[in-house]
Amino acid sequence: SDECEPRGEAYENISVDWLADKFRRITGPVLTAEAQEKMLQMITGEENVSVRSIVDEVNKPEYWLY
Repeated sequence: SDECEPRGEAYENISVDWLADKFRRITGPVLTAEAQEKMLQMITGEENVSVRSIVDEVNKPEYWLY
């Protein structure tokens, strides 16, 4: 049923804000707020950023809450 189906399908026209909120909820237990915002900026920014650059950035120890 529609009530049990998770959101996020292409036909639903979800916004970048919705995706960013979901990203923050999912990564909140493991990443600092600074890291979350840095990752979102890299992903949604106007520059082309390589996946490797994003992975290198997120792997910085100061970004993790462990």
